[in-house]
Amino acid sequence: MKIGKYPVKHSYKIPRIISDVFSVGLAVFICSVEIMFLTVYEDTLTRYIGEEQLQTLAQTDGSIGWKHWLTLIFPALVLAVFAAYLILVLKSHRLKELNVTKRNAQKVYDMYAMCVSLCKIPALMLISEMMMITHNKMMMSEESWFTVQIVLDLLIIALLIAFFRRMLQRITEPEQTPEENTIKVKAVVKSDEPETPADNNNNDTERS
Repeated sequence: MKIGKYPVKHSYKIPRIISDVFSVGLAVFICSVEIMFLTVYEDTLTRYIGEEQLQTLAQTDGSIGWKHWLTLIFPALVLAVFAAYLILVLKSHRLKELNVTKRNAQKVYDMYAMCVSLCKIPALMLISEMMMITHNKMMMSEESWFTVQIVLDLLIIALLIAFFRRMLQRITEPEQTPEENTIKVKAVVKSDEPETPADNNNNDTERS
C-alpha cells in the first residue's frame, strides 16, 4: 500500500478504533430494526388498518404482500458503506494535489484513514433515517421524505471532508530551509583614513 510514491503501514490508532466500533454499533442497530420490521410488518399493518381493509387493499395493490422485502436494500447499503471503507483504506492513493514526501507519508495515510472512518458515521445515520421513513410509509404514514437530519448528515460529511483536506494540506506543506529564511546582507565598509600620497613622494624622488 502506497501514499504517493512511498509505502506506508496499515496503522490502527485509538480514535479510529472508537469510530469503527461506533460504526459497527450503528450497523447492528440498522440490521436489527430491519429484521424486526420484516417480522412484524403484516401483523402491525393488520392492527393499524384492520384485517378486512388489508384484504381489500391487497386486491387493489398486489405488491402489498411482498414490497416490504424491498427494504432489505438498507442492510445492503450498510454492507456497501463498509466495503467502500475497506477499499478506500487498503488501496494505494497517488494524491497528486498534495506534496507527499517520505517523511510525511505515514501521517498523511493516518489522517486520510481517520477521515474515511469518521465519514462512515453520518453515512450510516443517513441510511438509518431513510430506513425509518420507508418503514413508516409502508405503515400508511404520511411522513415526508425530507427531514432535517438528512440535510445535517450530508452537511457533516461535507464538513469532515473539507476539514481533513485542510489538515492534509497543512501536513504536506513544503518545509522552508534555513537558507530560505535567512536574508543575505552584504556590508560595504568605507575607510575614513586619508589616502597616502605615495605617487607624490615618488615624483619628488625622481626630480631630486
